[in-house]
Amino acid sequence: MHNASAAARLLIIVRLSRVIHKMDHADKIRKMSINVPASLGRRVKQLAFNAEVSESAIVEAALRKLIDTKTDAVLTKQLKREGATLRRPNVG
Repeated sequence: MHNASAAARLLIIVRLSRVIHKMDHADKIRKMSINVPASLGRRVKQLAFNAEVSESAIVEAALRKLIDTKTDAVLTKQLKREGATLRRPNVG
């Protein structure tokens, strides 16, 4: 990892929670680790504090809004337009 990009990124541990959306009790929580720009991490942290919710709840709501309303084909095009790339090789 480059020092410049490492300094510009904030590691956020994301635990998907049941706070925003009701989930079936059988639905498991999956812990994820993601890298986001430091400015985005600060914004999420401040919003979580102001709204009195967890950072995980904010990330889950944003992901649901993005993913649940579009097909994979539409999402793929949108991600490519926004410059999304693999940041590291997929490790099975």
